[in-house]
Amino acid sequence: MKRLCNYLSVALFCMFALCACSNDDDNPFVGTDNFILSWDVVVGDDTYSASIVGNKITLTVPDGTDLSEAKNEVTLCEHATISPDPNTITSWEQEQTFTVTSYAGEKREYIFNIQYSAISTSGTIFLNTQAEVDAFADSGVSVIDGVVYIATTDSKDPVINLNALSKITEITGSLFIGKYYQGDNLEGLNNLQLVGGLEIQNE
Repeated sequence: MKRLCNYLSVALFCMFALCACSNDDDNPFVGTDNFILSWDVVVGDDTYSASIVGNKITLTVPDGTDLSEAKNEVTLCEHATISPDPNTITSWEQEQTFTVTSYAGEKREYIFNIQYSAISTSGTIFLNTQAEVDAFADSGVSVIDGVVYIATTDSKDPVINLNALSKITEITGSLFIGKYYQGDNLEGLNNLQLVGGLEIQNE
């Protein structure tokens, strides 16, 4: 009886093994999926994740972000491919179209867009020298939640132009331009769309 049980066990094992092999042969990999599962963009030490809704991909990054040398990390369905290679794109100023092809050769198009979000800061800003004005441009700030004072005190490096402030679009508080401003005009503030108040001091 013991020997019969052993024979039965071996026979059952072989039967299951044959069934498993048969199932694998009957269900070969079809590979019809052609989806983008995720899309991350690495810029220096920062990583931005794009949103994917249907066939539209939207990446939101801060104003002034340089994407020319960004690294794209794209996750696709198994054995799918994407064209063109996102890491060969150097100019992202215009809408981009990418085609994902499944293992079986079925294609799907995705439209990729970039959105730039405003960089904001809060508090009182004092810009009393030309060097301070020029340095402010490096911050990339476009929205100031506070008050801005320009050339309200005397300086050996007087403010002579406001060109470096061209990214500012909004100042929630007041903008004060003091009597020590030596510029001929207010160019540089041309993109200012909203300001809580404006005061220009005369001699």
